[in-house]
Amino acid sequence: MEPNEHTGFSDVKDSQREPTVARAPDIDKPHAEEPAELKHRLASMKREDFAEYLIHHGKEFGEMVQIPRFGSDVNQVYGVITRRPEFRGLSEKEIDKAVKPLEDEVSGPSQVFGMPQVIRSIRIQEETKNRENVVYEFSGAFLSWKFRNGSTEDVAHKKAWITLPDPLHEITPQLIGNVIEAIVASGFSGNLKILNRTKAIVRRYENITIHADNDEELDKAQKAAVHALLLDGVMPQGVARGQDSVEMSDNQLLAGKICKALTPNGKITWWF
Repeated sequence: MEPNEHTGFSDVKDSQREPTVARAPDIDKPHAEEPAELKHRLASMKREDFAEYLIHHGKEFGEMVQIPRFGSDVNQVYGVITRRPEFRGLSEKEIDKAVKPLEDEVSGPSQVFGMPQVIRSIRIQEETKNRENVVYEFSGAFLSWKFRNGSTEDVAHKKAWITLPDPLHEITPQLIGNVIEAIVASGFSGNLKILNRTKAIVRRYENITIHADNDEELDKAQKAAVHALLLDGVMPQGVARGQDSVEMSDNQLLAGKICKALTPNGKITWWF
């Protein structure tokens, strides 16, 4: 079923609706655009098309978002390609201004060390423990769960990312509990994780990440997770898929590819 060009989602009933990504724009469209038009175009691109845009227009992009020598630091490029789509064409200062009200909700001067976020993480853990065929795992930057045997170590995993419109408010203990319950019921074997730090939650697109050994297992979890979100009244903003290597994540590989294209004979800084 074809996606609606305005929303990126199929025109079906909510209970049947599966997120897709909006149609890819023309990457090689002349760069001389009005800033607002360009930012809108960047926000509508698929992840892979955004990467191709950076390969072809990295210098101009760096000037627009105020990143000198864009493409020489892989970690910096990684930070750009993992941005929420609506933040792609903004400078770091503009992003900071946009998310400050959200961050102040959970870590403002009236709060101690972001305690509300800590409490939410604890409650998510409590909500999802002692369930059959799933084990809670904590890794600092992420809250993660292993379903059945989990994804195999030292294997290039398939993965899916789900972006939510308002993750800071939508990712609640109840919602994550419902998502996990649906994934368990699907028979999925693999891993799921969510971002656990406020700064990342409001800036990055990979609000829910699923790892699996193969496409069949990934399909099970992705469909179950999306269905659970819809039942809770949360329409995913988008879904993307990729594949890790044994050594690096898909986004790390993509960042390296961009840097090699933009700095073919220069020194590239790697931080992972």
